[in-house]
Amino acid sequence: MENFSKLGDNIYTVSEDSVAVQMFYSSELKDDTHNLKLKQIANMPNEDKITLQVSAADGGQVAEGTDLKLRKPDWIAGDAVITVNGKTVKAEEQNGYFVIADVKAGDEITYQMSMKVTAYTMPDKSNMVAFKYGPVVLSSALSTNNIEASNPNGILVRVGTYDSSCQTVITVESDSVETWLKNLEKNMVRIEDSADGQVQFKLKNVDSESENLIYTPHYMRYKERYGLYMYMEEADSKSSQDRILENKESIRDTEMSTDYLYTFDDNNSEAAKNQQGENTSVGVYSGKGYSHAEKNTGWFSYDLKIDPSAEANYLNCTYYSGDSGRTFDLYVNGKKLKTVTINTDAGKNTFYVDTTEIPAEYLTEGSDTITVKFQAIAGKNSYVGGLYGISTSSAKEYDTDASLSALSFDIGTMTPAYDKDTTEYVLEVPEDTETVAMTATPKKESGLVYVGDVLIDDKHPRNITLTGEETVVNLTSKAQDHKTEQAYKITIKKVKKTEQELAIVTDPSDYKGIVGETAEFTVKATGEGLTYQWEYCNAGSEKWRTSSMEGNQTETIKVAAGSWRNGQKYRCVVTGTDGRITVSEAAVLTVK
Repeated sequence: MENFSKLGDNIYTVSEDSVAVQMFYSSELKDDTHNLKLKQIANMPNEDKITLQVSAADGGQVAEGTDLKLRKPDWIAGDAVITVNGKTVKAEEQNGYFVIADVKAGDEITYQMSMKVTAYTMPDKSNMVAFKYGPVVLSSALSTNNIEASNPNGILVRVGTYDSSCQTVITVESDSVETWLKNLEKNMVRIEDSADGQVQFKLKNVDSESENLIYTPHYMRYKERYGLYMYMEEADSKSSQDRILENKESIRDTEMSTDYLYTFDDNNSEAAKNQQGENTSVGVYSGKGYSHAEKNTGWFSYDLKIDPSAEANYLNCTYYSGDSGRTFDLYVNGKKLKTVTINTDAGKNTFYVDTTEIPAEYLTEGSDTITVKFQAIAGKNSYVGGLYGISTSSAKEYDTDASLSALSFDIGTMTPAYDKDTTEYVLEVPEDTETVAMTATPKKESGLVYVGDVLIDDKHPRNITLTGEETVVNLTSKAQDHKTEQAYKITIKKVKKTEQELAIVTDPSDYKGIVGETAEFTVKATGEGLTYQWEYCNAGSEKWRTSSMEGNQTETIKVAAGSWRNGQKYRCVVTGTDGRITVSEAAVLTVK
């Protein structure tokens, strides 16, 4: 049973002839066995030195021969420095402890343990890295967007929702991640403590987005999204592109699924799918979890949603061809669907998906749930599985539309305006522009976007360095099938700055969301020395008021989506240097 209040039991341990200091927190110990009162003053990780004040529990003398043992932590960076009553001593080290022999009432002992930042990589992903400072795990705040949202995960368990807009990757400017980590002391530096007293660290020699990350003690983080293990990559490296592709394939699986299970944990994830079985177990192979059952008698089952209104429903099971030859039966709602024999048709030692249409007669009328059972065949002497993933879907083929859903730049004017049937564009930017940020969004979230031959992360703007008066960007978008492609050409031209007419280029768009989300409205305008002021109008009213929400005097305003704001309208008043004003169209905030 989890019982975190018990952690404090081990700050000190008492034995027949000694007291050991195991953890370094400000605290007091009263030990009648040795007539000892010990006061510890500590402020880790802000300070690397603790002070221990010794006195007698009854005001007299500490029991003769009482030793004080100071744990030597594995994170200590360098030699420990210990003083007794102001004098440095070389304490004897015994079995991982420094021993201060025969302490007396009135003794004051200091114990300095220098700390440094260390990096830890995931066993199966060496480019996924977390950091510690001394004994403390560090993490970085990412956002508070929709922080109250949650999803069920098993029986009476809920987990936070994933925000795909949060940063997950740190791009290093070194030759390699390995080189960056070797110089960690220079690349992750401590800065001034925060106003509430937390130690803080910033990254050096990384991309501009990562330079804004502030790492602090993870145990103090509350009600905010955070990055603990983050991917570390060189820009456009093979590992970066492999990760993007892997994520896209995972998103595609979800897009195609009515319901799915890819986490086999013998716990909440499987319980949420009403896992049943006999002689079954779970494990991990090649970084993927699986479920399987023993030979001849083993079985396991899951309940999955289907779409009763769909023309067809499909069952998709992921197997590993290295298990070739394993044979077992597959049932849906108690009826045998097929006998499965794992094979190498997709190649040796690879994962593959076996898709089977579920006949209508296997479905229960009026129900949107099926029970899928994997059953050993008596006498076959064959394991059941391993099953590395299972999903239901109502479409068998991937989408083949390779067009982008949006294409935009943070600077300049693009002509013509984006249209999915147009593949060539011209972007005019001021002549002193050095870089532009491009956002290219595929039609399906799982679609792929390439700049040249480099697969990019389309969740974030792509910075493009301008190489001369004209820079040509060759863009390729791939459909959900990751095969069908569409080429785009964008010619970026530097033009001499001329006085631009005051005009709204892009009006804010309506926003539909749920309570707790943050709605964003953005306006784009041309002109000189522009200033912005957002206004709002309540539902059913015609009176416009000045907004005070975050970003109310910028291009983008952020509005917390509360139920009371349902139906509010937002518009932006844009003013040029000559005092002329133009007003955007109004956008509506709908909150469900």
